[in-house]
Amino acid sequence: MQSTSWTFIMIKKNVKQFTFLITALVLVFAWVLKQLGGAEHTLHLNNESTHQSITLSRVSLLLNNTDISSRQGLSDFLQQIDNIAEVISWQLIDGNNQVLSEKQSRQNGNTFEHNLYFKSAGEKLLTLKLNINQVRENAAMLSFTELIAALVLIGIISVLGFYRFKWLYDIEKYSQYLLTNSEQVRETELRRQSNPISQSINQLILNNSKLMKERLELIEQIRKISYVDEVTELGNQLFFKAEFEVRLHNHDEAESGLLMILSFVEFDYDDELVLTERKLKNIANFLRNFIHDIPNALVARLKDNDFVLLLPNQTRTNTDKLCKTIIEQLDKAVFDRTQIKEHFIDIGISAYKQGFDYYKVLSEADMALRNSQLQGGNNWFMFGEALAADKVRGHLRWRSFLQRVLDKRNIQLFGQPIHYYSEREFFHQEIFVRIEDGKELLTADTFLPMANQCGLAAEFDRQVVDGVIKHCLYREQNKQQKVFSINLFISSLMDERFVGWLVGKLSSYPELCQQFIFEIKEAHINQNLSTLRLVMRQLAELGVKWCVEKFGSPEENLGYLELLPIAMVKVDRRIINNIHQDRDQQLLLKALVISLKSKKIDIFVEGVEKEDDANYLSELEICGAQGYFYCEPKRLKRIEKYLKVV
Repeated sequence: MQSTSWTFIMIKKNVKQFTFLITALVLVFAWVLKQLGGAEHTLHLNNESTHQSITLSRVSLLLNNTDISSRQGLSDFLQQIDNIAEVISWQLIDGNNQVLSEKQSRQNGNTFEHNLYFKSAGEKLLTLKLNINQVRENAAMLSFTELIAALVLIGIISVLGFYRFKWLYDIEKYSQYLLTNSEQVRETELRRQSNPISQSINQLILNNSKLMKERLELIEQIRKISYVDEVTELGNQLFFKAEFEVRLHNHDEAESGLLMILSFVEFDYDDELVLTERKLKNIANFLRNFIHDIPNALVARLKDNDFVLLLPNQTRTNTDKLCKTIIEQLDKAVFDRTQIKEHFIDIGISAYKQGFDYYKVLSEADMALRNSQLQGGNNWFMFGEALAADKVRGHLRWRSFLQRVLDKRNIQLFGQPIHYYSEREFFHQEIFVRIEDGKELLTADTFLPMANQCGLAAEFDRQVVDGVIKHCLYREQNKQQKVFSINLFISSLMDERFVGWLVGKLSSYPELCQQFIFEIKEAHINQNLSTLRLVMRQLAELGVKWCVEKFGSPEENLGYLELLPIAMVKVDRRIINNIHQDRDQQLLLKALVISLKSKKIDIFVEGVEKEDDANYLSELEICGAQGYFYCEPKRLKRIEKYLKVV
């Protein structure tokens, strides 16, 4: 604050000096012009008077030395006057105002008229009218010299003023550079400035940058304290509970599968600790890699030596195969050289599906774990039934099924409006993709991962985007503008052919680009940051906005917000669910709001289903919310008909 006040005082002081100098320059210039005008006028009068006196003296001398009493003498007098160059013309007039003789010549410039009176022969009164030329060369030469002197004086003052106040111009250019290149400016570059005001501005920028870094670090700490296990950096028990409850009660994404508790033996036969921090980290890394290719799978650390896996869409037969694979690979990768190689893990499994109670599923898995421990050795036990085998397709069956859907363009579109907490001039809704499987309606999170494995995800995204563009063109003609959020699968954005098609399509309709918001899950961003950076900037330049979906995961680094053109985020529903009574979730959301507000990123929340949560969220500084509390997704048959148009 002190540096800011000092900066304003310096600017105010120098502005006063600048105003004084300009005023003095104007006054000097006016004085010079006045002096030039006065000098020219004085010189003109002086020269005019001197010139006339000399000419008249010569005429008078000729008149006195010439005998004009005779006709011949008068003729000689007039002849001699003709020889005086300064006399332009003359007329000899008698007393009756009759012209007796005259000399007419073309006048050049201004002339001075003078009359001479004398008597000729016969005592007649004669008048000689003379027109004498006014010569001003000396005056003109003198005024030009004064003008040069005045211009030199003005030039000197201008140069001095320029160098005295050049720093103001430099500061303006420097400020524009900082505003347009704030991301590329480095601390060393800021410190190179020598001007005191520039140094003050730089110090403010550096202090603000440090404050932002400290704020982000604080937010990271809050996130990790709330949801991240300190040793393994996996999600902790609180994170798993929030995530699993959301899946069990998610109206948009029906899910069923297996919950597996993996309990590791902590001590060997000599009571020596086996699960050191290093071992725990190795186990965490192994489990991360193990679930990497399983769509929507999740791993977390429940407590000291217990880990948990969520494995959607798994059958009992497949479960046995998964457990054998886990034990065999852990044996080789982590426990090969330990004394507990024959018994280092027990696995308890329970089945879950949408609508189940969290504690019931977890207690069943815990009961299964106790049965597994009683069996001895590296073993597993399952409580309840997994997904029926007839509900699960293999790779070939999934591919043929999805290909038929694409060929017939049997995609169903649903839209859910985004509720804004302030007035806006447009209608914003998110597009959800569904496909029919007999009497069952499959959500995007169910079939798109399989479409990705079959190489068909980009074609689904292409048909949806193409249909919405055609719909927007029709509505544009009817002046009915809407904003559509469309989830793009990560494999589509990695597909050069799809990206080329998308850029070309939107470039053909630049007036529609502002009606599109493309959403991408936060979990996919950091894994593909280098490729996404180019693609997202290219589309953002066309006017398309980008939104981060499922934002706020404790496992993700927020550094991508500085690198990507993110316009908005949707905070994940696991942070929003029951937020009105969970102080940890409230603290995390408020921290996220503070960090994003300075970046001018619009903040939305998703999955709002309870009135208490909605009331709490409406009091925060966020843009809006989305969820069943505000509106359920509705079928968009008007848009679907454009999917059929090839």
